[in-house]
Amino acid sequence: VHSRQSKSLRELHIKGLEAKNYLDGLKRELLRLEDQEGLLADYQKKVNELLDNSLMASWRAENRSDGKGAFEYQITGAIDLAIAKEGLLADKRGLGKTLTAQIWQDLIGAQKIIAVVPNETVDKFIGEIKRWTPHRNPVKIAGMSKGERDFVLPVLATLPSFTVVINYEAGWRDPQLLIDLINLKADTLVLDE
Repeated sequence: VHSRQSKSLRELHIKGLEAKNYLDGLKRELLRLEDQEGLLADYQKKVNELLDNSLMASWRAENRSDGKGAFEYQITGAIDLAIAKEGLLADKRGLGKTLTAQIWQDLIGAQKIIAVVPNETVDKFIGEIKRWTPHRNPVKIAGMSKGERDFVLPVLATLPSFTVVINYEAGWRDPQLLIDLINLKADTLVLDE
């Protein structure tokens, strides 16, 4: 009788341990889910703050006389980049990476921007900035002579905000230009296709 009771107690003890382990696992899963809910709540709070800060943005359809604005996926992409604080924006041509980058710049409060673009897209890039974020006032350094740059860049350095647009070739031809751009102390660098 004693050995049967011992065996029953051991089996009961093992089943109790299994039940405890199972409950501990459920507790851990519950804590993980609560953490995820907290992370999601934090993320949603950041999203709402970013959207609230951009209510008057020129890229929002409701703020434009033509009624055309950024697509939802562009805004979402820019928000994800702003929250992550790093990333790579890559899409097929024509899906609006330039606008998405401009939205991101607005969301993070970028003030001093240098955009490096292929020579053949400089004018299109500047046109996109003027269309969607006219407050950025892009300055086309691409195509300026060295004398013109020597006049313009020191003036830009004194401004609280600017958007300088250069082409890749300019830096290859004139190493001094790269030093001058570094001296602008930009807070944002955009490398386009």
